[in-house]
Amino acid sequence: ICRCEDMRIQCLHLHISTVIGTPSLSAIEILKGTPHKQIPIRIITQPTPYTDRAGRVWHPDNYFIGGRQLSHNMLSTDSPDADWLFSERYGHFMYAIPVDPRDRYTVVLHFVELFFGSEESVGGVGRRVFRVMCNGNILLDDFDIYKEAGFDKPIEKAYYHLKPNAQGKLNLTFEPITNYATVSAVEVIDESN
Repeated sequence: ICRCEDMRIQCLHLHISTVIGTPSLSAIEILKGTPHKQIPIRIITQPTPYTDRAGRVWHPDNYFIGGRQLSHNMLSTDSPDADWLFSERYGHFMYAIPVDPRDRYTVVLHFVELFFGSEESVGGVGRRVFRVMCNGNILLDDFDIYKEAGFDKPIEKAYYHLKPNAQGKLNLTFEPITNYATVSAVEVIDESN
């Protein structure tokens, strides 16, 4: 794949091989980026991609270990993009997101309480409490979505200057304290200049 830019030809060469059989390729996506800066990783906990109103592409659930995925049939009037958050990964799980180990990253976690509803039913404060860690460091402890946002109201938490481990991974661990941990979407943004 070659293109001409400022009288220079830039080429991307791909070599696809296999040990047994014929190699196969279904698609290639080439995205414009900033030199020496990783393109943001945006993961939504659903099986299909989503493009939000800002034109950002959210990729289907990936890089997870453990937990279960569940989609809810709900509609929210709080935000034009809120309906895409009505899926979740829940349980005791981890995301091992590959990044450049030389950089620092901002991680934005998106949450919505979708199971424990109003206090009159099975819900309320204290029904779901969990912790979130990044490479062993606590980001959120005793986190209760309902206590901070209520039922079916999106809330996000941002963490800055996170350093990947030596293998180039941001390991985000979601650990239950009371009932299951949950998350609806994860963003990883390179902070390098």
